[in-house]
Amino acid sequence: MALRNPDKPEVLSTDVDENKLPEFLYIVVTAYATYRNPEDMCTAIKQELDRQFNNNWHVIVGLPFGM
Repeated sequence: MALRNPDKPEVLSTDVDENKLPEFLYIVVTAYATYRNPEDMCTAIKQELDRQFNNNWHVIVGLPFGM
């Protein structure tokens, strides 16, 4: 997922269910708008995904990963 424009993220590839994708994007865009530090962004995204989707998510955030 590339977030060059945080208001309109571009999903390049995903195995996330289509019905859940809008909520995932909302979580990512909200974290991107709230935090400047990639570590804080990553933590916020992971905690919210774990809370909402009851799984153990792995989140990677940073310039080399499409931000």
